[in-house]
Amino acid sequence: MSKILIVEDDDMQRSNLKSMLQELGSEYQILDSHSADYALELLRTSLIDLFFIDIQLRNESGLKLAKHIRKLPGYGLTWIVFITSHVNYMLEAFKEVHCYDYVLKPYDKAVMHNMTRKLLSSKSGNIHDLDRKYLFVNINGILVRLSIDDIVFIEVFGKTCIIHTANGAYEVKNLSLSKLMDAIPDSKLIQSHRSYAINKNYIRSINKTHACWEISFNNCEKTALVGGKYKDIVMETCTEYSISRR
Repeated sequence: MSKILIVEDDDMQRSNLKSMLQELGSEYQILDSHSADYALELLRTSLIDLFFIDIQLRNESGLKLAKHIRKLPGYGLTWIVFITSHVNYMLEAFKEVHCYDYVLKPYDKAVMHNMTRKLLSSKSGNIHDLDRKYLFVNINGILVRLSIDDIVFIEVFGKTCIIHTANGAYEVKNLSLSKLMDAIPDSKLIQSHRSYAINKNYIRSINKTHACWEISFNNCEKTALVGGKYKDIVMETCTEYSISRR
C-alpha cells in the first residue's frame, strides 16, 4: 500500500483533495495534516511515499517544511508535489528541494489522479533506484534525473565524472566511477578502462590499432578508451552483439 500525505491548512481544500485521492482505490492510504508540525509528527510513525504540500501554510511555509523533510533519513528523493495558487513561488521550490511538480488550485481531478498513479507506480525512496530505469545525480546543487538507457558512456577525470548521454553530457563533481556503477542496478554499462564505463547498446566501432583501444558510439561524437585488462570483457560483449573482431 502506498501512503500519501496532504499538508494543507485550509480545511475545505484539504478535505476536497483527500476525497479526490481516496477515489483512486484501497491501494492508496491518504493521510492529511493541517500544519507542518503535525506533518512531522506523522512522519515518526508512517513512511510516506508521496507528499502534496501547500507551499503557503499559515505558520510555516510549505517550502521550509519540504526542506526539513529532505533532511530526514529516507526522504532525500521521495516525491514532493506542491499545491499553490501562485506559480511564481515554484522556481525556488524546484531548485532547493527537488520537488517533482506543482498543481494549481482549484484541483483538477484528472490531473491529480494521473499524477498520483504515475508517481506511485514506482516508488523512488533513494537516489539509486527509480523503477530501476533512472538515476539522480547532483549537478551544481540541483538533482537531475537521467535515464539509464540514455547513458552512452561515462568518463572520470580526477574527482569529476562526465556522464555522456544521447541528450548531452553532464558533469558531476566528487563522484567516482565505482560509486556511480554501484548506483546503476542491473547495469547495461560495463567498465572498459579504469576511467571509463560504456553502454554496450551504443557501440558503433572499436579501433584496435593502438595499445589502448578506442570505442566510437552511435548518438555521440566523443570516444571512450579500452584498457588492457578490460579488453576481454569488451570483446565478449562485442561477440554477444555480433560486432566484428577484425
